Amino acid sequence: MTLTTSVGAGIAWLWGWGFASGLIFGLCLACASTVVFLSQPGQILVVVIVVMFVNFASAAAIVIANRYPLSTALSIGASLGQIGEFSIILAGLALSLSVIDSEVMNLVLAGVLLSITFNTLLFKAVEPLRR
Repeated sequence: MTLTTSVGAGIAWLWGWGFASGLIFGLCLACASTVVFLSQPGQILVVVIVVMFVNFASAAAIVIANRYPLSTALSIGASLGQIGEFSIILAGLALSLSVIDSEVMNLVLAGVLLSITFNTLLFKAVEPLRR
């Protein structure tokens, strides 16, 4: 757990996050089952692609369809290219009601952690296109 927290804090530091944010990210990464990340990389990749890129493309397309500028569409698409912490609460409720199993819950948790983490990169990639 200490190693995973340190790795998460180190990644956060490299991306310019503050100490507290890095520590929280590291602890979340440590709480997430590392086994899930290692045993189901294909499923996690699909979840992250759907969350980040399908959300991004859908939001940007809706904004463009409403005749807003491309820069606005890119900003809104990048903003919606992640799922937040509330999805963990919803998935936890679904788990307690036996709507999903623990494997799906782990995939949701992994999707949240990775989409929040990589969303910073999505914003950096979109920034030159906005100009």
